[in-house]
Amino acid sequence: MISKLYTNLLPIDGVTTFPTVNIDQHSAHPDAERITIDLEGEATDPLSSGAIYLGSQVAVDHAFEVFFKFRTGCPNAMLGWYWFPPVARRADVEPARHFAPLVDMANFVAPSLYTLNPRDNACFRRAQWWDKAMKAHEFPDLPRIGYVCPRNLDGTRANAEQFRSQVNAAKRIGCEAVYVWSGVPHVVWTAKLPDPLNKEQSDLRSGAWTRLVNDYGFRLKDSFTNNDVDREYARYSRRILEQFASYV
Repeated sequence: MISKLYTNLLPIDGVTTFPTVNIDQHSAHPDAERITIDLEGEATDPLSSGAIYLGSQVAVDHAFEVFFKFRTGCPNAMLGWYWFPPVARRADVEPARHFAPLVDMANFVAPSLYTLNPRDNACFRRAQWWDKAMKAHEFPDLPRIGYVCPRNLDGTRANAEQFRSQVNAAKRIGCEAVYVWSGVPHVVWTAKLPDPLNKEQSDLRSGAWTRLVNDYGFRLKDSFTNNDVDREYARYSRRILEQFASYV
């Protein structure tokens, strides 16, 4: 049964926010009560979760170092890894064993339940393989917070049925909570950069404005202010969170 809804968007009544962070942000949230650490990356990155999947002890040792930095920098936080182990199919079950010592240190686990593209609704099937890997390697029975997203992994918008499928997958593998993750907060931050000092920064800000309008449906006129961006950010957050909440 889903009892809680978390997010990195602007929270609404009944929804709590906590950070999902990259590995170098252990000093950015000293007062956080809960944090998910995202170590995703390609297998060619020698320190990524992809390298751990392949059995790299160097990557495992690096992950230990990252975790202990968060333990020190965020002493009051419950810590979890995003999508450890990264299992979505039968072939992923055996390599999942490499993540066992890292999951053993965590306070919760955070399986990814995202849909892949506009035609995909198989998130529960993938979640079943993740659940089987947890049992096959006797991972600790930790609280589960299922990660869901309003966009598919290919960058397209997820539809209402895909929202429902993600939440249902969370329910069926025993998640106690759902975390609605969105890329919008970073795009909003980029869109509100101060007057750029160089062309690169100007291009980043301009590109963020375009994405907010075209990808996320922000209603921004030709001339707008940061207050307009904030208003649309709040409207977007409420719409997405209310839609996910309706399926919990």
